[in-house]
Amino acid sequence: MNSAKLIIFVTSRATDPYVNTLIHCFENLGVTSVEFVVISDHNYPQDGGKEGIEEKLATRVQITVLAQLEALANGFYIAHNGVQESLQSVEASQLERYARALEKVNRGGCSARSVPLGKLAEYLSELKNRHKPVDMVLDVTALKKHLLVDVTTTCLSLELLRVYAFDIIKIYSEPGKKVLIHALLHEQDYLYRNLTESPPVAKAVKVFRRWTVSGRIFVPVVSLLITGSILLMLQNGVQAALGFVGFVGSLMSILSFILQ
Repeated sequence: MNSAKLIIFVTSRATDPYVNTLIHCFENLGVTSVEFVVISDHNYPQDGGKEGIEEKLATRVQITVLAQLEALANGFYIAHNGVQESLQSVEASQLERYARALEKVNRGGCSARSVPLGKLAEYLSELKNRHKPVDMVLDVTALKKHLLVDVTTTCLSLELLRVYAFDIIKIYSEPGKKVLIHALLHEQDYLYRNLTESPPVAKAVKVFRRWTVSGRIFVPVVSLLITGSILLMLQNGVQAALGFVGFVGSLMSILSFILQ
């Protein structure tokens, strides 16, 4: 695999999800460079932050994540209040994973920026012009409902199909417990899911690729299909989302036949 660029969409200052994503992607997906991106001007106050802070948030996250990686590599964890907690019980081989990640970030490059929601497609298109889609990893772990749908739908419309989320599947009895990747086993305690490969979204992608009239895709219906399938999958499970995709697909097949 060629060198891949990781785009991490950011909504909060909490470093743990970003650290977990970085380690997994460096170790498994050929990532060599990283960009932290905050979506601004989205009019979804419940989806992250107060108005006006987006410009600074991406840079702050970049700084705190790099500081956290350095601390972890040296056997400490920086808590939310700034206090360093010792990780002396963690094996040295696990701490070396953070040191290797920090080295790769410093060597490959790390940046941060804010992108208005209205210019998201333009930003992703520019990235696509500089990197092959197979060499782009887009992480949406931190995104909440509205932005998750907007970003995923935009990626799919541009044929960017490496859209991932870090999903901890191990159940912890202690709410709010910090969970870092050195304490997790891949496919046992966590999954790094490609959302475009989930059954509902994968089926939706296949369906809308067939929907063309005079060589043009039904973009509004594509957005409806992807949005509905993602929301239903998150709220009601895979089977409900598959049913929705099948229903809309049938309607579009009828429409396509009528317009022939």
